[in-house]
Amino acid sequence: MSDRTNMYNNYVDQLHQAAANGDVEAVLESLRAIPDVNATNSRGWTALMFAARNDHKEAVTVLLDKGADISITNSVGQNAVDIAEFWQSKETASVLSKATETQEHLAAELPVTTKKSNFFCDSPLDRMSQRRNDKEWLESLTTKNETIYVLFTRLQPLAKSNPVPPKYNLVRFSFAKAKTFLSSDATVVFLGVEHGSSDAGDDSDVRNAVGWFAVDCGDLTTENIGSLEDGAVLLSNPLDLFQLSRSEAAIVGQARSLLAWHERYKFCSTCGSATIVEDAGYKRVCVSDGCASRKGIHNTSYPRTDPTVIMAVMSPDRSQILLGRGKRHRLNMWTCLAGFMEPGEGIEEAVRREVHEESGIRVGQVDYHSCQPWPMPSSLMIGCIAHAQSTTIEVDKDELEDAKWFDASEVHQMLIRKHPRGFFCPPEQAVAHQLIKYWVNSVHKL
Repeated sequence: MSDRTNMYNNYVDQLHQAAANGDVEAVLESLRAIPDVNATNSRGWTALMFAARNDHKEAVTVLLDKGADISITNSVGQNAVDIAEFWQSKETASVLSKATETQEHLAAELPVTTKKSNFFCDSPLDRMSQRRNDKEWLESLTTKNETIYVLFTRLQPLAKSNPVPPKYNLVRFSFAKAKTFLSSDATVVFLGVEHGSSDAGDDSDVRNAVGWFAVDCGDLTTENIGSLEDGAVLLSNPLDLFQLSRSEAAIVGQARSLLAWHERYKFCSTCGSATIVEDAGYKRVCVSDGCASRKGIHNTSYPRTDPTVIMAVMSPDRSQILLGRGKRHRLNMWTCLAGFMEPGEGIEEAVRREVHEESGIRVGQVDYHSCQPWPMPSSLMIGCIAHAQSTTIEVDKDELEDAKWFDASEVHQMLIRKHPRGFFCPPEQAVAHQLIKYWVNSVHKL
């Protein structure tokens, strides 16, 4: 590395440190030495992110005035707003949200070069999979004062309501407060350590790492919950998870999927014997020495993820989109067709099969759009754009209540919930909403 590069990196570090400390004068001094207000470190963090993380409203305002870009994301997909919301920096989050609207308006005519990840992504944690079988490291992390525990009962996380968005924040317990629930029969899973929790950038160092764990507390009564944290509630409705910040929703998604797996796979699917938890919650091992699952690598021992295709089906001329209503859907909600992938099946094959089974429509080209972890209990939604080759609908009543073609103007009314008949689409946190919105935008550009 050249002396010039070293000097540049030192100036970037000074700028970031000044922003993290909320030292406005030092920020301005650093910007005189290095005019790039959006300079990033090795983890993709900008000065604006550091100021947002520590709720330094004045430093955030100065950086925005100097041209800081809110849309920049770090190595785990978080922008400054996401970071402010995750760290509950409410004043800073409000400033950034207002500035975001301004920046988006100014950038409205520019081509989109990046695609934001979907809800339940953007985790602020490094999962540290290489440390899951390091018992000494995990035990040291478990008892640290800085370590955070999130509690679940019947897969419902404990949270507190906010007077301003996000509506809910997870209740974060220290080891001292959570240890009551850390009995020998409690299910505890290691979620990871916070990115950037080590000043040296070495998250493997337990002295600096801020760890996160999820605990299944069994059945908690209303009285138990009230005694744990004043004003605490259980997020019992899956839609409540949409009212968390993106970062905390990603943490809940990871935790909920793992805890659901542990709840359902207490016994070996190969021989029926009991199983025990290993690898910090990412593996279950049969207690029977003679079981075939103890030899080699068996997927019965590891957490389950179910791949599911979900698709926006465009008519042959792209002027209409095919939407369906499932029997379990809320009244008047229309959404993308979806279905589980089958063994030995490619994504494109699954899309074509599911669309034809449910609606009778034949699909040709299939394009990947984006994906979304879906912790109900543990699916991976693989979002696609499907190009129809036919238009005659034959609904499979065992699969769907109904299916129809809609034009862009009507779908736009459904997205903003102003349809004259009360029709609507899933909320923006769902990948289905993003697929439908993508199609509407593509039609407007034709």
